[in-house]
Amino acid sequence: MTVGAASVYEAWVMALRAWARDPRHSLDGLPPLAVDSFPPDTYQRLLAHFHNAQAAVMERADEQCTRDVSRATSEHEMAQALLELRRAYARRLQLVRHPALPAELRSPMEHGVAEDIRRSQESLEREAASATVDVATRERQLRLVRSVRLTVLLDAEYPLEQLLDPAGSGGASVVEPGRVRSGTPEYPPATGSARRRRVVLE
Repeated sequence: MTVGAASVYEAWVMALRAWARDPRHSLDGLPPLAVDSFPPDTYQRLLAHFHNAQAAVMERADEQCTRDVSRATSEHEMAQALLELRRAYARRLQLVRHPALPAELRSPMEHGVAEDIRRSQESLEREAASATVDVATRERQLRLVRSVRLTVLLDAEYPLEQLLDPAGSGGASVVEPGRVRSGTPEYPPATGSARRRRVVLE
């Protein structure tokens, strides 16, 4: 690896470490990469940094979602917890879709995030459907999980940047209209354990 390549690698590693600490960290200005920018072993190390950064962000996001869901006393509060989890996945998509990445890296990483999103949504729905609450509450929770579905991020027309723009509307357009409102009935707090990509609804 040349000195120039070394500085490019360092720039990406430093950015990924900063992003792992705070996924709102700007990744603008990173040097573009090509398939032959680094030797294969160097690319493997860079991919490990991508993996570790995403794992760190998702671990915190899962813990926060589990904590917030366990404290929720209304559908509105639970929806907000799920929306924050959606934002974490949106940050991952934003990362792996970075325009400075070559398609050979960008495509498989985006596919991996998409699969994680689908599995997480399936897990949330299973937990809601099997929650140890009365039937009416269980059905409401399942409808809510589907109305604030994570997989909407994979829709071609979904406004990802709008969701992540702190100066924008944020969650205004991320819940299907008429599905979750602050005036919905309250119900007993859910409980959960902080497992990766698994939020327990009870």
